[in-house]
Amino acid sequence: MREAVLDASVVLKWFHREGEARAEAAGALRGDFEAGELRVIAPPLLWLEIISVAARRWLWDASQLEALAASL
Repeated sequence: MREAVLDASVVLKWFHREGEARAEAAGALRGDFEAGELRVIAPPLLWLEIISVAARRWLWDASQLEALAASL
């Protein structure tokens, strides 16, 4: 099994790809992760960074943010 340390810029593309550079590469990593072929190592604040971007940049509402938090 492969391992990768992912930062927020990569994982954010797993949830919002429109207009993002290298979204296809990030999507491939997500596919490998979901297939059990990739072990992801994440910095401790990754989850907070993702939710912050979804709230501030993407303007997601509370229900969307709750669903995002649950999926993380």
